[in-house]
Amino acid sequence: MQNQKHANVRSKTKESNHIHVVNSSNKGSHQGTVFHVNGTTFTWEQLNKEQQQQLIGIEKKLKESEQQLTAQTDGIEQIAKQIEVKAKEIEQQARKMETATIKIELEEMSYRELEGLQHKLETATRQFEKIIREKEQELRAIEGTLPEIDQKHVQAIEAQAREYEAALVVIAKAFAPTIEQKVDEAK
Repeated sequence: MQNQKHANVRSKTKESNHIHVVNSSNKGSHQGTVFHVNGTTFTWEQLNKEQQQQLIGIEKKLKESEQQLTAQTDGIEQIAKQIEVKAKEIEQQARKMETATIKIELEEMSYRELEGLQHKLETATRQFEKIIREKEQELRAIEGTLPEIDQKHVQAIEAQAREYEAALVVIAKAFAPTIEQKVDEAK
C-alpha cells in the first residue's frame, strides 16, 4: 500500500478556499500529487516548470519554518521541564515550612522554650519565604522565555501557508474552464 499524505489548507481570509492536496508518492516526490482547489482538480504533471518551481520554493520555506518551530517546541518542552522542577522546589520549601510549624504545635513546652522556638520558627519561616520568592522569580524568568519562542515561527508558517494557498488558487484559475467552455461542452 502506498503512503499517502493528505493536506487540508483552509483560508482565514474572507473568501473561503477549499484546498485538498493528495501526495501518494514517497519521500518528498511530487510525482502523482493531485490538487483539488475550489472545485478544480489538476496534477503536478499538468503544471508548467514555473508553477512547479514556485510551489517547490514555497514548500521549501514552509518546511524550514516548520522545522524551526519543531526545534522551538522541543525547547519549550525543556523549559516546561525546568518550570516543573522549580515548582517542585517551591512546593518542597512550603512543606518544610509547614512541617516546622506542625512540630512546634505538637510539642508541649514551657513558655520560655516556646518563645525560643517561636523565634527559631520566625527565622526559619523568613528563610523559607526568601527561598520561595527566589524560586518564584526563577520560575517567572523561565516562563518569560515562552511567548517569544512561538510567535515568529507560527507567523512565518501562516504567511507561507497563505502564499502557498494564493499560488494554488491562481494556478487553479488557469485550469478552471471558462463559462464559454462550459456552455460549449453542454451543447
